[in-house]
Amino acid sequence: MDNNHKKNKYINKKRIDVCLIAPMRSTKYKGGGVTRYTTELIHLAKEGDINFEVITYLYKHYLIDGDIKIHGIPFLNFGRYIRSLSFVFISSLYILTHYKKLPRLFSIQLGEFPFVFFISLLKMLNKNVVVTFHLTEGHMSITNKFLRKIFAIYLNKADKIIAVSRYSERILRNMGVKSSIRVVYNGVIIPRQVIKKEVNNKIVYFGRLSEEKGVFTLLDAALELPKLKFYIIGKGKLYQPIKKYIHTHKINNVKLLGYLNDAKLKSEILSAEIVVFPSIYEAFPIAILETMALAKPIITTKVGGIPEMIDYKSGILIHPNSKNELVSSIIKLHKNKQLRERLANNAFNKVKKMFNWKLLIHSIRDEYGKV
Repeated sequence: MDNNHKKNKYINKKRIDVCLIAPMRSTKYKGGGVTRYTTELIHLAKEGDINFEVITYLYKHYLIDGDIKIHGIPFLNFGRYIRSLSFVFISSLYILTHYKKLPRLFSIQLGEFPFVFFISLLKMLNKNVVVTFHLTEGHMSITNKFLRKIFAIYLNKADKIIAVSRYSERILRNMGVKSSIRVVYNGVIIPRQVIKKEVNNKIVYFGRLSEEKGVFTLLDAALELPKLKFYIIGKGKLYQPIKKYIHTHKINNVKLLGYLNDAKLKSEILSAEIVVFPSIYEAFPIAILETMALAKPIITTKVGGIPEMIDYKSGILIHPNSKNELVSSIIKLHKNKQLRERLANNAFNKVKKMFNWKLLIHSIRDEYGKV
């Protein structure tokens, strides 16, 4: 089916009104993969014939293009779980008092466990509910047997669940979820032009600095490769422990760059010789898709949904927590420019074909339409 025929399928379809419940980026809160997903979903709303409004955390100056109705909900900002629990509680009161003015269809972006409690309330109010499941097996709510049961009870009340990978679908089924599940991969916006400006010996990691990302394995690898320069981009609760680890172990070839805006981050990625994601567990990381879309060679781990993104033709897959595999893979790519270019080009072609937001938005719209 050619692209013109695909586009014609969606002509004259009725516009769908959807209320998203999700975190949104702001000048005070940059968020992670779920926030990025929400931002790009909204960005492509018109192309998918969707009219979004959003119930989200109350911040000033949201970083979003276009005119969109935002219901900012106050919350208690005392750690991640207090924040999300208070948000769910206050949002529920808001929904109860405004439900007649809100759309019939709700889309819950489930990246935090307390968000499941919205489902029962919305069904009680005769709303349709689609849940997009972003969590991984490393999340406490999935590893804890009691919380898994609660998860399954609530998710079975949803009209539809969108899993962002086959791996995510397996998690849901193993938890006992029997609701209708459709896999629609995370997507990325493909840039019109990629201008490469590779800097020799430059290795880049970017993402949240938290336990599941495996950054300490990268630091140990850097210690073994003193002639290469490692750049770690991002913030998170491990920022200070990582800084201390670098100082204690005298790892002189690592730079901590902290959070960078989108333009600066893109520039750092484009200048990398290799981009590394040494994750211990993941669902379907958007950071890898962004790197593929910029045609950069990737070393990452065979965990979660990553093998659905990267194969031996489009990157190098290693075991998590394996410093030796990481070191040997970096050396292998560093010494072979032809291999770097081949993997990068294959990754770009794959992301353009399989993970292009402009195509995936229609699949999401179809799932909304069925509900």
